[in-house]
Amino acid sequence: MENKDEQKSVANPLQVMGIFWVVFGLIVAISAYAPEEALGKLVNLLSGLILIIVGVIALLKGRRKKEIPGGSE
Repeated sequence: MENKDEQKSVANPLQVMGIFWVVFGLIVAISAYAPEEALGKLVNLLSGLILIIVGVIALLKGRRKKEIPGGSE
């Protein structure tokens, strides 16, 4: 029983990084309203979306790796 409790308390690095990238991507995407030029808005928006996609992929991989027995080695 102790082994299951220890596994739950350990954070998966992929999930932590995924959360970071999603939050950072949201900040970058929201900052797309700051520049006055259309190109600046487009660059910020695309960069934010790419970061969000990378974050979601990391979250999903981290969750999948955690569900696989012996996957969080």
